[in-house]
Amino acid sequence: MTIQTVAKYLEQLCREHSLVNHSDDAPHFVNLNDDKRNTSLVQELRYPAVYFESTDFQIEASSTSVSRNYTCHIEVLVHVTDTGDYAEVERALSDSSQIITDIFVRMMHDRVERKPEHKWLLSLIPSSPIKVLPIQNAENALYGCLAEFSVSLSDCINDSLNNFKSINNG
Repeated sequence: MTIQTVAKYLEQLCREHSLVNHSDDAPHFVNLNDDKRNTSLVQELRYPAVYFESTDFQIEASSTSVSRNYTCHIEVLVHVTDTGDYAEVERALSDSSQIITDIFVRMMHDRVERKPEHKWLLSLIPSSPIKVLPIQNAENALYGCLAEFSVSLSDCINDSLNNFKSINNG
């Protein structure tokens, strides 16, 4: 399981979400860690837009396992036609906060369902409240929210051991 698994899952949620409606023809989602796609996609992105990024990770080791705890961000931005129209700005902030809330509600729902393809959700670290911050970029007429969360992926241990000749050659 890699951080790309998380990105693909979030992209699928954006395809299913009624306010986002991400599709190949109308892109509303971008994985900022995917260098190949995001350069051209950001110019084509439609709003509301959902950005996903994993910014760093910490290695957590115990006597029986090693895992990577990734810090992830989801940003939801809505474009407004008039930054001086406070009702439109408030609506954009409200819509973006609703989308972020919906995404986390769905993640927790899928976590409880325990489907094999979503087993990584069990490693979502919901021990503390997920802080959601407002984003205001009046210059580009974009308003929205940013949420930071952590996910722990432990499948790195076998790949790492395979990189040592002394272990592979017996």
